[in-house]
Amino acid sequence: RVGGHMVLEEIASFAAGGEDALRLAIPRSWQGITAYTLLFLLKFSMASSVNTKQILRRFEASSALLLGIACQFILLPIVGLIVVVAFQVPPVVGISIIVVTSCPGGTWSNWFVALFNGDLPLSVAMTAVSTIIGVFALPLNVMLLVHLVYDADVVGLHMWKAMIFAVCLVVLAISLGLLLSKCLNDREMRNRSMYCGHVIGVVLLGFMLYLSSTQDPLWYKPMIFFAAVCTPCIVGVILVHLFSTTLAPGLSPVEVTTIVIEACYQNAGLAAAVLTTMFEGKDQGTVNGVCFVYAIAQGVAICCYGTLAWKLGQTYANPNDPFWEVLVQNHNEKPPKWRGMTPRESMLFDVEGDYGTGSPNPRRPGTS
Repeated sequence: RVGGHMVLEEIASFAAGGEDALRLAIPRSWQGITAYTLLFLLKFSMASSVNTKQILRRFEASSALLLGIACQFILLPIVGLIVVVAFQVPPVVGISIIVVTSCPGGTWSNWFVALFNGDLPLSVAMTAVSTIIGVFALPLNVMLLVHLVYDADVVGLHMWKAMIFAVCLVVLAISLGLLLSKCLNDREMRNRSMYCGHVIGVVLLGFMLYLSSTQDPLWYKPMIFFAAVCTPCIVGVILVHLFSTTLAPGLSPVEVTTIVIEACYQNAGLAAAVLTTMFEGKDQGTVNGVCFVYAIAQGVAICCYGTLAWKLGQTYANPNDPFWEVLVQNHNEKPPKWRGMTPRESMLFDVEGDYGTGSPNPRRPGTS
């Protein structure tokens, strides 16, 4: 039996940059390489679509960040643990649920925030912070929760290394994307990056479906499998919204919407990349099936929540605009003209001197 202290030693060894640890963590199968490549491209695209100056403003407004991080790494993993215990799922499925609910900011969280016109800079800032914290929190959460549920260690040391490598890859992608956005500082480039991220996200989802359907088809799964996988994200949306509105009443409605989406849309792509390298054969299909179903379930939950938030005026998009226009246009580059801004929103938008008050002013020619 491998003790928890040995796992921590392996994590420290990997973080120190040991050559052997890195070689063992890098995937060698085409499935693992493809999963990591798509994950890197998606995070790079979404990070480069954001105005870095606006991100700095979100770091100054730290209450939203702290609340979102707490929900991400405390509330959602606990919900996942309770579901695994309540449904008594097999270890492969249980570990997959624990991993996906313990992941940092979701692969598509930035995409959904952009789609429903939440606070995208806040979303990317939360993703950046949660991803860095996730380098330590993800393996520690998984280690603790797996030990609470299962008697024996069912996660080998090579699995921990694969997990840490995936999180470090996401940190690199976000850093390079933000650097590109800062250096070019071009609105058109940011919009093109967002569109690229949308396409890559769809490709990643299709890749998870392919692996699950060829190695362990979903249509042979019992109903309890789908119930166990879907329950955490649905319960999470409800709980995070309640926590955000009661524990931090000073947040703007758009920030609450963003926190719910960011904290509840777990990084199913990261989980799939990690689990694909952790398991082999039929189990590889099973874990990708969990990630695919979870991604669909949380996507449906987020779409319902985002649509409701838009109609209630809790996003930057006008609730009276056509739905297709709300989905395709980027409202994060300008404050909402259809309503007055809250004092908190005025502070967040006051980046280049274009928005100094609650009523928006036209941009100066030549600014991006």
